[in-house]
Amino acid sequence: MSGTKPLLEIRNLHIRFRQRAGGEPLTVVDGVSLSVSGRETFGLIGESGSGKSVLGMSILRLLPGSAVVEGTILYDGDDLMQLPKKRLRRLRGGSIGLVPQNPATSLNPVLRIGRQVIEPLRLHRRLSRQQAAAQLLELLERLGLPEPERTSRQYPWQLSGGMKQRVLTAIGIAGRPRLLIADEPTKGLDAIVRKQVVDLLANAARESGAAMLVITHDLQVAAKLCDRVGVIYAGQLVEAGPAAELFARPLHPYTAALLAAAPNKELKPIPGLSPAPGLRPQGCAFHPRCPHAMDRCRRERPVSAAGEQAPGREVRCWLYE
Repeated sequence: MSGTKPLLEIRNLHIRFRQRAGGEPLTVVDGVSLSVSGRETFGLIGESGSGKSVLGMSILRLLPGSAVVEGTILYDGDDLMQLPKKRLRRLRGGSIGLVPQNPATSLNPVLRIGRQVIEPLRLHRRLSRQQAAAQLLELLERLGLPEPERTSRQYPWQLSGGMKQRVLTAIGIAGRPRLLIADEPTKGLDAIVRKQVVDLLANAARESGAAMLVITHDLQVAAKLCDRVGVIYAGQLVEAGPAAELFARPLHPYTAALLAAAPNKELKPIPGLSPAPGLRPQGCAFHPRCPHAMDRCRRERPVSAAGEQAPGREVRCWLYE
């Protein structure tokens, strides 16, 4: 994707949350920079609590009032941090689609499924009622929901978790966005339905030319969907590069450990725990768990550098100084 103007560009993003009891705000995203070009699928992978979802929600300014966001988020050249709320509302669900990760709380429990999927079809694609109703059934059928017409008349509480996740996917792609943010789009799905959702996202992006930011802990989904992948640990982007190369030859010790811990491998757990916000160690945040840690790793925070040994790759580690 080199030479292509980014559709989404995030520069030096910091996200902190104020504490109710006072004290220093807790840092959740710590100086992340990344870009997503048009028609590209970029994946963010990492353990739970690493800051992936918070970063995704910050793009559409959907974080709670306790969040303090610093940095630059550009979409098609516009700074989303400075955009008036009226223009931002037009982008949400239209030019920028979102598939949130929690179906239990993301759907309105008192509105029927059909009404919730039809809303972006009418609002952003300006379809008539008849056109929107037909498109609704087509979307539900493509996502493998049983008896689409009956399902469209049901309420969220009448559906299983997997069915609700597929409804969220339908809402996210209904407006035919130029950029789709998919936060754990296969969470809670069995293997067959997971494949259906992954295939649908890939086909939707290919047919519409949309870019995607896929946030996932599922390495198989990232490997299948993504052109490039970024690895996030303790709020920092520690490695990024083409997906095939990154999975075949990880550079950062955390990436290597993450891949070794995958269920389809030998399942070697990473020793220790990811540090909680406010308890991150001095120097490299991964050094307490890293088998290659040096004295410098314990003292100094590594900088992100493009590895000469691997063009197109980026790694934040003193091993590649």
